[in-house]
Amino acid sequence: MDDLSVCLGASSNQALLSKTGTALSILIDLCHETHMHPNLKKGKTEVMFCFRGAGSRELRRQYYSQSSGFPVICEKKTHHISVVSRYLHLGGILHHRIVAHAEITRRLGIAHQAFTQHRRVLYHNALIPWKKRQEIFSTLVLSKLVFGFESWTSETQQCRDQLHAGIVKLHKRLLGYRCIAHLTDDAVIIAAGLPSPTEILRCSRLRYFGSLYRCGRDAHWGLLKEDLTWVAMLEDDFRWLWQQLHNSTSLPDPSLHFPVWQDILMHHGGYWKKLIKKGVAHACLQRENEDIAVQMHRRVANILHQHGWAPELPINKHKYQKQSQAFGCMQCRTTHASRAGESAHMFRRHGYRASARQLFDGTSCPHCLREYHTRAKVLAHLRHAHVCRQSLIGRRISCDPTPGTGSTVDRDLHEATDGAIPFLLGQGPRIPEGNLHDFVDYDIHVLEALYLRLVELEPTDDLMTALQEVVTCVQALLKVDNWAFLADVTQPDSVSKVLYCMHTQDGEDEVMLGTLLLGFAFECMAALAICTGAGLLEHPRDPEHPDYVSIWRLPILRLLLNLPRMRLISLSKGLFGAPSPKPTTFLVLGMATLEMDLHRHRLSGHLPQGCSIGKDSSGNYRTAPLKEYPPSLCMAVATGLCTDITSMDCGEAECDPPSEFIERCKGMHDVSFDGCIGHDG
Repeated sequence: MDDLSVCLGASSNQALLSKTGTALSILIDLCHETHMHPNLKKGKTEVMFCFRGAGSRELRRQYYSQSSGFPVICEKKTHHISVVSRYLHLGGILHHRIVAHAEITRRLGIAHQAFTQHRRVLYHNALIPWKKRQEIFSTLVLSKLVFGFESWTSETQQCRDQLHAGIVKLHKRLLGYRCIAHLTDDAVIIAAGLPSPTEILRCSRLRYFGSLYRCGRDAHWGLLKEDLTWVAMLEDDFRWLWQQLHNSTSLPDPSLHFPVWQDILMHHGGYWKKLIKKGVAHACLQRENEDIAVQMHRRVANILHQHGWAPELPINKHKYQKQSQAFGCMQCRTTHASRAGESAHMFRRHGYRASARQLFDGTSCPHCLREYHTRAKVLAHLRHAHVCRQSLIGRRISCDPTPGTGSTVDRDLHEATDGAIPFLLGQGPRIPEGNLHDFVDYDIHVLEALYLRLVELEPTDDLMTALQEVVTCVQALLKVDNWAFLADVTQPDSVSKVLYCMHTQDGEDEVMLGTLLLGFAFECMAALAICTGAGLLEHPRDPEHPDYVSIWRLPILRLLLNLPRMRLISLSKGLFGAPSPKPTTFLVLGMATLEMDLHRHRLSGHLPQGCSIGKDSSGNYRTAPLKEYPPSLCMAVATGLCTDITSMDCGEAECDPPSEFIERCKGMHDVSFDGCIGHDG
């Protein structure tokens, strides 16, 4: 009987009360029959109701606003069981309305406490490798945070936002000094190299589903089947896992061949956890790889824009959608997503309060006498109850502002009732009906100043000069320096479709490094193009299969081909002495004689018939020698490059590449080479 939790459901509120009374009566009588005396005191035996539908407000007033408790009629006497709005059961908080909000707040506090305990010794210790600190953080902090989250659905957006913001804040604490500057949530997650909040919840649900499957018939599958929201989220988790793994595993699609996955769930629990870990690692690396591609596009676009070859940079269409209303502060020149954000900024930065706060000084509405228990609810009531607000304004009621929404006093008032008690109707004399007025939505001082300035204008004054004077007048009244509304520059629209290639898990680090090097190569070609330079980029020829990945299909390459003196040259290394055909393609800038030099230095007019696949007798890959260019091909490229460079005239310094790019190139100096295929060092 210890730590027993009984869940009951009914079709109506009255049926729920009847079932609860019957269940409690049976439990208490059974204890007495076995000569046990249950502890029915507060904190030991309690009841929590979750009323829904018609009459729920009256029932909440009845059971949550009085301390008499819920009456339970037993064989010998009637007991009164305490009715609570929340209950701590087996390490988790159960709440009568928003189940997740209180528990998320508690878990975030536990996670921050766990982080603070070892902050200097572990997480901010520069002597510990960063990868090891990530593992320790996931083991000691995130594990305490997400314990029990696998069964949550978080139906409200408020709970999802609360959990997302809390996890991002933990990532910022892990990064430490590197997060002093303002970063977006995505940038923080990428810098930390850890899963996003959504991916953390996905892993919890998938691991929990594996544990349930191994329980067999002991799990409550009927109850799980009724939770349609959780089942839908689990199906989406399987689709996400398959998207991460389908190119690195021989397992079939779980939506088409689930018995294969069922065998793994039943008999290979360790392998199932490895698949989940592999999927989340792939998602983290793909996110970092995409960020590298975004930064590369930005650098190339900035180079072209600074040279004047791009009149204006594209704006993210998804971010800058046309809105019917805009919120912001003209004095600080900041924008806000909603009216609530603008109001919070105006109060914290400029001291402006909500006008309705001067209409009350308690937790009840002075007009309708409704008791709302908190000042925040009274303010929300006056915002929407037009008759109450207009009547109080017409009576010229003015009260001293009291601590409002978000204050410590208001939070204490909310904790006293826990949001369980709805508003109560007060009794007493009401304010007689009078004139109804409302707040004005304009500034009379600004309008008067504009009117007087327009009246003083002479008929002979220039229109543009008059408009400039009016704008200057408004700026002075609003304390605004200028209204230079400049569009923010973001990445090109095609970035979301670029360099998102699926690959095996073992090669993810190499792919990320390849993306970084490819981005630098594209940046080099763009920087050399604006200063009439010469350059060459080599990569294997575009494969014929439409689903294979190739740099020659990227939108940014098509952009570079539109630049002056930029072209593609396709050839085969087998004509220059390679043991197999090895088709390849050059992205060439300048080097007008390169085609003739390639034709002159080739060693054969026929392609070799060899095949470089697998390993040789020494155990080395046959493709390794092909990664180094044949000497005759190197001679042809060197000849064409030398001819082009020696024919150039030294121009002005204004035609040089960007200074940041030059400084980056100066740091990439290496003089250590050897005579073997592979790493030079």
